[in-house]
Amino acid sequence: MSWITKIKEVKLEIITGDGKRYTPLWKDATKNINFNTEGFDFIGKDGTHVERKNRSGIQFPFYFLFQGDDHLDEAKEFEESTLDKRPWVISHPFYDDIKVQPLSLEISNINYNTTEYRGICWETLDDRFPAASVDITTTIFEQRDTLADLSQESFLDAFNPVNSDIQPSVVGAESVSKNFSIIENSENLKNLTRDATSKALNLLSAPDKYILAAQSLINYPFLVAQTIEFKLNKIKDAVESLISIFDGKNELLDANCTTLISEACINAVDAEYTNRTEALNSIVLIDETFDLLKNAFDSASYNQNNEIALQLDIIVNTTVANLIEVAFNAKQERIVNISEDSNAVVLAKRYDVDFDEFINQNDFTIDEIILVKKGRNIRYFV
Repeated sequence: MSWITKIKEVKLEIITGDGKRYTPLWKDATKNINFNTEGFDFIGKDGTHVERKNRSGIQFPFYFLFQGDDHLDEAKEFEESTLDKRPWVISHPFYDDIKVQPLSLEISNINYNTTEYRGICWETLDDRFPAASVDITTTIFEQRDTLADLSQESFLDAFNPVNSDIQPSVVGAESVSKNFSIIENSENLKNLTRDATSKALNLLSAPDKYILAAQSLINYPFLVAQTIEFKLNKIKDAVESLISIFDGKNELLDANCTTLISEACINAVDAEYTNRTEALNSIVLIDETFDLLKNAFDSASYNQNNEIALQLDIIVNTTVANLIEVAFNAKQERIVNISEDSNAVVLAKRYDVDFDEFINQNDFTIDEIILVKKGRNIRYFV
């Protein structure tokens, strides 16, 4: 389509955060592209070394207006819509669809037949926060591997297995497997369980092989596609069961549950969060699971190896810090009670949400997709 055709046939349309659509007249079409840069100055050397990273959001200076007998009514409605904090979606004849946040609005009625707006809109990223970055996931992986090595070394140095340790080691492996089978009861899990119980039966002769097999079983949830809340709940359940099974067997409890908590962390940072509630729930579950273990150690007057305790603290704190950042940037839950009959399509458009996600979040029936009756609570994320 030529630029002339675009100007003639494509209207400027603004969909504000509340879902309302406006088609004002427009003038000017400019945009400002900025890059994230950092300058470094050196003593004894003229000039500045500049490093450029990815570009920041494009800024669009705008000038548009409402015109006609009802322009004041249109302007009033538009200004009410601007109070909604959600982004605008602008369909522009030159720039296609852009998602922006307005930075300022200068409003003029100097020409009596128009209400004119000048200001700047800033392009914004989509609200969905991506899965944790490769860097943070890699960091937690490395920290988990370090913890696993420390745990194995400490276990073999401090643990002198006796016959009474064999049965709880077998039962512990079976209990972990039972919890994880609810996540996914695969052939892989069965093989890991058989290996862990087999090595537990030979604990006296080969404790090194037992701890490696137990850790491999505990690392199973990362291999499975399931919601993060479900995974973390099952890991928490596994810790609770091992605290009971390994009562008085502190070295066995330490080696197994330390690995379980690090497994919870690596799953949490690798997950994708679509809203703030999911990220905050992960923080709560990790904290609760960690507290269970610390309380068990306190009750048993057990002093965990200092290096292991420090490394586990680092993993948990790094994970929680990352999840706080995710939660800060993620969508927040909203619940509204609709005051009139509607349907799922209209409501999804009104709240600017993905239709399929909206259906799942509200458990709409087939009938409700066509007719959602007034008085129903609607859940969405902004």
